[in-house]
Amino acid sequence: RATFYLGGASGPMHLAQAVGTRCVALFGPTLPSRCGPYGSGHVTLQRYYQEGSCRERRTAPNHALRAIEVPEVLQACEGVLDESEKTAKRHAA
Repeated sequence: RATFYLGGASGPMHLAQAVGTRCVALFGPTLPSRCGPYGSGHVTLQRYYQEGSCRERRTAPNHALRAIEVPEVLQACEGVLDESEKTAKRHAA
């Protein structure tokens, strides 16, 4: 049975990636290219990058994260599960 991490760009995401768990990571004010998860098999979702300094982004309302819609997240999760299933079938053959 396939497992994956679904959540924000945070410490648990980095831990999941470090132990080989595929991630569907939701990004608000930070850039996925700078903050991981790194490697293949991961999906990052971000509707737009919230401009400003680190301090301004940290204290601003998180409109960027809230702009990610549920259907996008479901599609990303289904994609990760489908890819996990294909990988499992290749290894079983």
